[in-house]
Amino acid sequence: MKKRNNPFIWLEIAIFLIAITSSLLWINRIPGLNGDEARFGKFSMDYLHGVKVEWVHIVGKNKRTMDPIIPTILILAHSFLKPAPWVLRISSLLSYYLTILLVILLGRRIFSKGEEHLLALLLATCPMSLIYARFGWEASQAMLFYWLAFYFTYQKKLWPLPLLFALLIILHPTHIFFIFPLMAFYCSREWEGKRKIPWKPLLSMAVFLGGIFFWLLYKTPPLRSLVWTSLSAIVPAFLEIQDLISYIFYVFHFFSGQVGFQHIAGIHFPLTMVLLEVFLAFLIGYGIWKKRKKLKKEIPIIAWTGGFVFALFLFYPFGKGILLYPPPKMSFERYIFFSLFPFLYLLVWLFKENKQIILILSGVFLISFWIHYFLPLLKDGGNGFKAFRTGKIEPKYWAFQKIKEITVKENLQTSSKILIITEDWWTYWPLAYYFSSSPNYKCIRRDKLKRNEFFHYLEKPNPSIFLVAFAKGKMDKEMKLYKISSSDKVYFFPDPKGRTLLKLWFLKGKE
Repeated sequence: MKKRNNPFIWLEIAIFLIAITSSLLWINRIPGLNGDEARFGKFSMDYLHGVKVEWVHIVGKNKRTMDPIIPTILILAHSFLKPAPWVLRISSLLSYYLTILLVILLGRRIFSKGEEHLLALLLATCPMSLIYARFGWEASQAMLFYWLAFYFTYQKKLWPLPLLFALLIILHPTHIFFIFPLMAFYCSREWEGKRKIPWKPLLSMAVFLGGIFFWLLYKTPPLRSLVWTSLSAIVPAFLEIQDLISYIFYVFHFFSGQVGFQHIAGIHFPLTMVLLEVFLAFLIGYGIWKKRKKLKKEIPIIAWTGGFVFALFLFYPFGKGILLYPPPKMSFERYIFFSLFPFLYLLVWLFKENKQIILILSGVFLISFWIHYFLPLLKDGGNGFKAFRTGKIEPKYWAFQKIKEITVKENLQTSSKILIITEDWWTYWPLAYYFSSSPNYKCIRRDKLKRNEFFHYLEKPNPSIFLVAFAKGKMDKEMKLYKISSSDKVYFFPDPKGRTLLKLWFLKGKE
């Protein structure tokens, strides 16, 4: 976007600066630390301490290789930094900034009307992009690979695609669905302006992408399961009209950021969320209406849209169960992350002649992010999924500090390790990560213990033990059945509104 053609240059710069600031503010406590990102940190710390690490995710009976980028960055970071939430989020922030930078730098080579600035603005400000920049999940790396795959496909250079899709599949098998808009876009550009169908390049593309796809099927058992589930469930799934309509709305809620806000912070301002979605729907309708006469000449964008819609509907039989009917307050919106880049590029195409609309939309996205993300988490710690709730400091970090403080105060220097019983995945991994440089502590999970084993620990706390659980959770209810002695103590961590968020029990043993 050249300055002489852009009277809004300072507004564009301001939006970029606000977006970057929004990605950094309160990063050490907002949102609360999730078990998944803490697991990366624990493995990285173990590696630095010489412990053998198996870099895999265990999904049922299958093992899936971990994304190599996050551990590499975390190993380097932890070489000189102590465990902290913001350290775990460095990889996502770097990916977010690098994506924006490469869109601007590389986009100049393929775009002619300043589209690279518009795309960078949307990538910087769209709610899902900002949400995923702020915690260290594998999906946070995906947008960078989407952009690079799109860039090389636009230039008709296919050789980098195997590596990029291999990295995307390692992030999660669902990213394979991004291949459909790419393939459709490439084929349409090969065909564009030619009287005869260019069979040679199209067949080459089909063989090339087919080879990638079947190689990934062979190497990735979860992907085989995903594809088989999708194909075998296509007909029954599409007969369930109510679920299909709900899925279409879910996808739109994903684009507006609603599912991300609900997952992390809870929905506090439903009216403003509705207004945002009405505004977004109006913009899309307006853009299509303005472009209606040019659509016949824009074969590549029609193909891109067709591939994008096809990918979403092919994913539907697999995804509808986990997306529409997740466990309470949980969300798996990251499984349709493959649809976000195609959607944003469509917005750029719709409004590349009306750049001020993208500027307005970017500003609206940022306002929405502050209203629906920051405001609830700052005001009352959020009402979303329990792991993301927070307070004046990160809750599990408070437990870590409190345990350290009690250890010194009570002089718990024993020959055996001090035991910390955590409630579940979302308390275990953060505390195991925080204590990874403290060999005198051992964390275990309550949900991995039988009931009698758990109460055996409580009845004979020798040496002293600590317990950490979310308020009103399963373990909290169990602890109410345990009679606290005069030497035992309970500590409460409040959210900003004063409600108990996390509980810490100290059961003093016979030293």
